[in-house]
Amino acid sequence: MAKKKKLTVAVANVTLEPPHSPERYFQLIEAVISKEKPIAGKIGGDSRLMLDYYASHDAVVSGAFARFTYIDPGSPWWDSRNRKAILNEKGQPVPQVREGIGPNLKQVNFIFMLDGHRVVFDVRNISPGGFLKGLMGIFSDPFIANEFGPVNVTIEPEHDAIDKILAVPNKRKIYIKFSMPNGDVPSLLEEDILRRYREMDLGSTEQTYTALSGMDLKVDKEIDAKMKIASQNGFATVSGRDESHKRVVMSTKDYPLKASKYVDVGTYWNAFGELANSLVSRLKGGRPGDGK
Repeated sequence: MAKKKKLTVAVANVTLEPPHSPERYFQLIEAVISKEKPIAGKIGGDSRLMLDYYASHDAVVSGAFARFTYIDPGSPWWDSRNRKAILNEKGQPVPQVREGIGPNLKQVNFIFMLDGHRVVFDVRNISPGGFLKGLMGIFSDPFIANEFGPVNVTIEPEHDAIDKILAVPNKRKIYIKFSMPNGDVPSLLEEDILRRYREMDLGSTEQTYTALSGMDLKVDKEIDAKMKIASQNGFATVSGRDESHKRVVMSTKDYPLKASKYVDVGTYWNAFGELANSLVSRLKGGRPGDGK
């Protein structure tokens, strides 16, 4: 019997400013790996993310990111055997490794569907939030920003993420932030909102709705539509108070969409590709759970 392992993936929506095309997103990946000094994005603490390798076929790029522990060559090292810092005759730290070398390597496999501008990634060695931070760190590098402008990355949320965060009791504030999508949206109201923003040449927006003192903020159809846009192109946060008046804050970022299946070890990439295709097809046609 073939050995099976559980494959669990999440999805990142990568959005560039116009013009939009699969070629443009491929150029983004090429630019990341072409820079003479490798680009690493900070995940948290000393953990970093860097593009390791990729291969392309049609409108699909597959490969892996390297997650590793960054070591600052200039920081002091400790010699536990001799119980002293490793310093030169001037009392300065002596580098023990060169820049860019780090331990604790873990591979983060991915499939980038260029046509849908979604990166489907294996979460075995990284959390969705960690992948988001690392990718945003890579794309915010001046070398990338100068060529492509702002690159927005959003982790696709569960289909009912909006319902979950709107369940916050005694809603006091709603914060919405998103960049302009580069694809269609499911509802006419959302399209109308985006049409007005496009006429303003708007690239991104941040909006805060605050309730009157002591009142529970009411969410109308337009706020709900903006929250749905933000869930796939930024994020929405709701804050309120529970029965004991303790502050409660919930965000669409708290509910990343995940999908799992058991796969044969020898057919990992085929199974990964099938799962990625299924997820991105749903997301391109509508939100997860919409049945489109």
